Amino acid sequence: MPLHVQHSIQIPLVIAGVVLSTLHQSSLGSMLLMMPETLHPIWYTPILPILFFCSAVAVGPAMVIFEANISSMTMKHRLQNDILSGLARSIPYILGLYLLLKLVDLGARGDLDLIFTEFPVNLLWWGEIIIGVILPIILLSITKIRESRKGVFWGATLVVAGLIFNRFNVSMFALTMRPGYSYFPHWMEIAVSAALVADAMIVIWLAYRLLPISREEAPSPRNG
Repeated sequence: MPLHVQHSIQIPLVIAGVVLSTLHQSSLGSMLLMMPETLHPIWYTPILPILFFCSAVAVGPAMVIFEANISSMTMKHRLQNDILSGLARSIPYILGLYLLLKLVDLGARGDLDLIFTEFPVNLLWWGEIIIGVILPIILLSITKIRESRKGVFWGATLVVAGLIFNRFNVSMFALTMRPGYSYFPHWMEIAVSAALVADAMIVIWLAYRLLPISREEAPSPRNG
C-alpha cells in the first residue's frame, strides 16, 4: 500500500477504533444493568457503563505499553521509552478517578461496608483494586519507575490484569459464590476468545513485517 494512502486513512482508522471501543465498553456495562438480581451488590450499580468506560480508558495506554514491549521482544525493534513514559504519566490520574467513582458510588448506595464484611466476595473486590488500581497508581507515579522500561512495563501489566480481573469478577467469579447461580464458559466461548487473540497477534506480526511501523536507528557517520 502506498505511503500516502496509509497516511490518509490513519486518522479515520484511529477515530473509528476509539469510537468502537467506547461503544463496546459502555454497551457491555449497559447490558449488565439488565441483571440486577444476578450481579453482586458490590459490582452492580447504575453507573456501571461509566465505570466500564473509565477503566477501559485507563487500560488503553497500558495496553499500548504492554503490546509495544512484547512486540519489541519478539520483533527485535527499538522501544522509544520517552513515548511510553508519556503514555504512562496519564494512567494514575485516570485510575484515581476510577477508584473515586467506585468508592463514592458504594457510599451513595449504602454498600461501602460490603467491601469489608462480605467475605469472601470482598477479597475479589480488593484483589482487583490492589492489583489493577492501587499498585499501578503508586508505581507509575514514581518518575524513576515510569522512565524505566521494566518499571513501565510491569505497571502497565498490572493495569491490564486488573481490568481482566474486574470483568471476570463482575460476570463470573462473584456469580459462582451466590447460592443458586453457576456459570463457566463453554469450550466454544473459550475457543472464540483464543482465536480473536491469535488473529490480533497475526495482524500485528504482518503489520511489523509489511509496513514501515518502526524506524530503524540511522547509522552514525564515520569519523574521518
